[in-house]
Amino acid sequence: MMETFMNLVTMNIGARTTKDMEELSKEPRNIEWLEICDPMQIPLKGESSWKEMELIYFNN
Repeated sequence: MMETFMNLVTMNIGARTTKDMEELSKEPRNIEWLEICDPMQIPLKGESSWKEMELIYFNN
């Protein structure tokens, strides 16, 4: 039997999102993590990549 797991990720988006993501993409530990995790990312049916979810809760 195949089990399905969903990986839900939240990010705090600030004023430097593009720069932050660029810096993160150069971080060796992040690169190593993505090399392990990326092959296990299976999109939902009908999606080619990540699916943006509706924000249902926000705590400031």
